[in-house]
Amino acid sequence: MKELTSRKCFSCKIIKDINDFCKNRRNKCGYNYKCKNCCSITRKEYTKNNKEKLKKNYHEKYREKNLIYSKTPLARERAKKSRLKTRYGLSVEDFERMKDSQKGVCAICKLPETFKQNFDLSVDHNHDTGQVRGLLCNRCNVSLGLMQENINFLENMIEYIKKYTN
Repeated sequence: MKELTSRKCFSCKIIKDINDFCKNRRNKCGYNYKCKNCCSITRKEYTKNNKEKLKKNYHEKYREKNLIYSKTPLARERAKKSRLKTRYGLSVEDFERMKDSQKGVCAICKLPETFKQNFDLSVDHNHDTGQVRGLLCNRCNVSLGLMQENINFLENMIEYIKKYTN
């Protein structure tokens, strides 16, 4: 079989060097029917005229693919490792050591995490300095955040509770 050196573009009808065509194993000759330039123009026009469709399809495929992956134990472990390292500068081993030193319970209420099944204790840190203080259950972590880590708020809350407790 004679090797191709040139080809006529189906779109612009110009005879061009074979290097101006993308390879395509599905075509008999092994190259696209359109030259690279015409393919680029066609692709740009299609993208311009079908932005919403392409955007929707991309997001659906991405969401579907990542939803399946994100539910795997490996993905959850990788996400946990990444989150601990980027947010708090902790390794998984550091986290487990902290958890063991607290006997697997919250540093404030001394109870294990009860918010969700398989939900780990939250890393408590100073929002100004970033320094990690300990591990808290979801209830204590949220409460501390709602009180804006303000000692006066917390003392007033304690006084209020004492006032109305028998």
